[in-house]
Amino acid sequence: MDMWDPIVLRQISENHSVIIFDNRGAGNTTAGTKPFSISQFANDTVGLLDALHIKKTDVLVYGITSCTRNCIETSRQG
Repeated sequence: MDMWDPIVLRQISENHSVIIFDNRGAGNTTAGTKPFSISQFANDTVGLLDALHIKKTDVLVYGITSCTRNCIETSRQG
């Protein structure tokens, strides 16, 4: 979570709700039982958004999560 510059987050949060989270196996998260995959990270993210009743998103990503963002967009279009 320390990867994001607080100034950038503050600027973004002026016009957006900001949700920051780690993928499974990172930070203080659990690893789960399935092998890590981009698809699983995307499913986890969509599950979080669904649980929070968030239908429309702008996604800002860092590192490998850019691949996850593409999977999220694909799965939420259907």
